[in-house]
Amino acid sequence: NLAVWMAVFLCLSVLCAVLGKRKEWMRKVEKGLLLFAILFSLVAGTAWILSAHVAPIADAGSICAVAECMLNGEFPMQPPTYISYYPHQYGMVFILQCMFALFGAGNYMPWEFMNVLLFPLMIFAGYRILKLLSEDSMVCIYYLLMITAYLPAYFYLPYVYGDLPCAALGMVIMWQTVLLCKGEKERAVVWVAVAAGFGGLVRKNIFIVLIAAALVLLICGMKNIHSRFFVRLFVTIAVMFLAVW
Repeated sequence: NLAVWMAVFLCLSVLCAVLGKRKEWMRKVEKGLLLFAILFSLVAGTAWILSAHVAPIADAGSICAVAECMLNGEFPMQPPTYISYYPHQYGMVFILQCMFALFGAGNYMPWEFMNVLLFPLMIFAGYRILKLLSEDSMVCIYYLLMITAYLPAYFYLPYVYGDLPCAALGMVIMWQTVLLCKGEKERAVVWVAVAAGFGGLVRKNIFIVLIAAALVLLICGMKNIHSRFFVRLFVTIAVMFLAVW
């Protein structure tokens, strides 16, 4: 099945390369592929998590167990409990505790469906970044073909952990960072704060993305010596890190 999937992807890539000189046609293909990538990720992702029957084990299993304990009024915070050794996981425990309170203890399917919804967001954010950086439709077309065929992302959808949410929210942060560098409206700061806040809850690795975003903004600040831009730059960087803290 994997070989067939990659063969289809290769054929589509060759077809797009052959027809790449027709710009108007390629723009229609680009829009169609974007819609296809989003719908396919939703449908295939939903089908996969419903058929995979994956149960959380290791760290994911421990986090779910702690969330169930806290839902029952127990707070296993002292050593030698899991959360006492890994306090950075408390954000995930909090989200799972809320989900268990709404959908029933031990029901981690809402987390999996959250992953399914965040995957198209990651696809769209990556697409918007490329649209801001390049006017060539072929760049976006190859990206949409590759991200749709990126099977490891689908394998992570049933995984009750913060990897995929962190990746999706990190892409949103970089999308809004590029918007800020392009001089777009200040509402991008709000979306950066929201993505950074939720990203910090599910995975502290979001700091890697925040540092990258801050460096991009600093480089843009050196190129655009303007008082208003520096104020926006300072506010954005401060908001990103305060949202996580």
